[in-house]
Amino acid sequence: MYTTMDPSSWSALATGGGASSPEIITTVTLILLLIMRELLGSLESPWARRLTHVLPVGIVPLLIVFAATVAARIAAML
Repeated sequence: MYTTMDPSSWSALATGGGASSPEIITTVTLILLLIMRELLGSLESPWARRLTHVLPVGIVPLLIVFAATVAARIAAML
């Protein structure tokens, strides 16, 4: 057992005190799409340019959900 967390912290994490599954999926998907957009932006092929212009269709809604998740977490802490 780690010494930086006491048993009550572990039980809070085990009972759902951490991030929920949709929050994790949203965050990971957003990070992957942003990485993909940056990597494709460095390529010169027409396919990569088209895909770079299409990726914001998925990125913008995920950014909105991510911002709402962060706002809800901050509101819950206050």
